[in-house]
Amino acid sequence: MRRGFVDDCDLDAILERHPEAYSDAARFAHATGWRRGEVLGLVWTGVDHGSGRVSIPTSKHGDPRTVPVAPELGAILDRREAARTCGYVFADGGAYLWRFSRLWREATVAAGRPGVLFHDLRRSAVRNMIRGGAHEAVVRGIAGHRTPSMLSRSGFITL
Repeated sequence: MRRGFVDDCDLDAILERHPEAYSDAARFAHATGWRRGEVLGLVWTGVDHGSGRVSIPTSKHGDPRTVPVAPELGAILDRREAARTCGYVFADGGAYLWRFSRLWREATVAAGRPGVLFHDLRRSAVRNMIRGGAHEAVVRGIAGHRTPSMLSRSGFITL
């Protein structure tokens, strides 16, 4: 079982080699624990500035997911809104981020952190939320873990 994590310094080193849209996508994942496909597939209709929430209609398990927009996420969304070229929140020049995986690998190697996976951002987000005092049920709702056992098998909580 993989137990990789990405701290803020590692994330900064990796993302300094990414265009802004890609960096914002990774920072969004690092804050929410959303999966890569959920982040990269986020469309502007899922962003509700009025209620301060971001939603996806379906996730890996077919369930919708909503996350409140904290200041960090608000800043990311503001940058993406200013650079908006299409219906996707995390787009680069109007193109869907189809080459993200290759760029991620190249950036981790260039930053001297080969082997860091995008999925490590998910584990890091969950760890950071729990360390920050968020209730386990809230963390599961934001990150999309269906059961407490998903958190316990990663060592985040004890059942």
